[in-house]
Amino acid sequence: MRHLVTKPGEIHSLKQSKADVEAVYSMGLFEDVSIRPQPAEGSTVESPLVDLTLEVKERKKNGGLAAGGGISAAGSSEGSLPGFIGTVSYSQRNLFGLGQSLSAAAEVGKADSSFRIAHSDPWVRGDAFRTSRTIVAQKTKASVAATHARAADDTVDESSPEFERDGVFVSRMLGSIEYGRPLGIGWQGSLGLNWQRARCLNDHNENILHDVYGGPVIVNRGGHGYDTLALTSIRVAYSGSKGDTDLLASVEQALPLQKDWLNFNRVSLRADKGIGLGPIKLWASAKGGAIIGDLPPYESFSLGGTNSVRGYAEGGVGSARNFVAGTAEVRFPIMAPFGGVVFADYGSDLGSGATIPGDPAGCRQKPGSGAGVGAGVRCDTPLGALRFEWAINEERQRRFHLGIGNH
Repeated sequence: MRHLVTKPGEIHSLKQSKADVEAVYSMGLFEDVSIRPQPAEGSTVESPLVDLTLEVKERKKNGGLAAGGGISAAGSSEGSLPGFIGTVSYSQRNLFGLGQSLSAAAEVGKADSSFRIAHSDPWVRGDAFRTSRTIVAQKTKASVAATHARAADDTVDESSPEFERDGVFVSRMLGSIEYGRPLGIGWQGSLGLNWQRARCLNDHNENILHDVYGGPVIVNRGGHGYDTLALTSIRVAYSGSKGDTDLLASVEQALPLQKDWLNFNRVSLRADKGIGLGPIKLWASAKGGAIIGDLPPYESFSLGGTNSVRGYAEGGVGSARNFVAGTAEVRFPIMAPFGGVVFADYGSDLGSGATIPGDPAGCRQKPGSGAGVGAGVRCDTPLGALRFEWAINEERQRRFHLGIGNH
């Protein structure tokens, strides 16, 4: 009932009733939702009264155990294809009959892994501002090859013990709590607190402080072999009613509550805009970011790859403290569920790559800025759009990309 804007005693609006049905259905707890109007007792021609009956059919099952496999869109594995992963998860979408959700998931790949438990309350105690709360505990291990892998032209004997320890992975233990609420039509805001401890490992799960070129992989302020971080975040997002405009702005501040904890500020902005021209859609995206203060290389912005500047390997353009990037696409239908796209990408580290400890991009001779153009085919699936794309960069290098999501 909290989701219904229509209240007793108000003038009946068909438009508002439809919006109420959509609001209740969007909770994901019901197979069917409808409102049935009928004349109320005492209704007359001169003074008509209407009774509204909300009819819902609750889902018989709101969660359970699942297992499967898939691909990681993060492109963490070597090459242009993302890494394959196996997953097992348990979820409950109507915990305590209050629409709260509880999920536990494990994802394990050849190199990366993630273990996550999350609880979400979409409407805390009936708060008048519709405040939501999400609590997460997570342990992850992810490759940072985009930043610390050997340079492409650096040849080495792959059977040597040194090569077997070339890989760099960041292992994080973290916990977070985030509150969110609507700020207006299409606007959403959130406030979060995140604590994490990160260390870097090689292919043999050995703790490391430097990569293959001797550059530092963590800040290691306390000499413990790991970085500790308490991070507050504020995010504001806007999504247009027609889905053609998206804005996202975030500010994050690390809190040095102890002298060996990291201290930095990170700001990022993103804007997406789509324009329809009959069956053809023009899409443009621009984003940028900046980090001031302590900067572990694994927290830097990575430029280049499937979800950045296509035509380059993951991180092939550079690692940045400050960056700007943009994409322009022309999307057109082919035959459902397939569509085509022609695109152009650009990204630059604004000369900030050398300010990252160890200058990981500079010692690998990454350009720091780059552009790519290409074309591809997209297939709409229940998991989102699958992207098969071919691109060529300004150095005339060609590359295929496989991704998930429209951008």
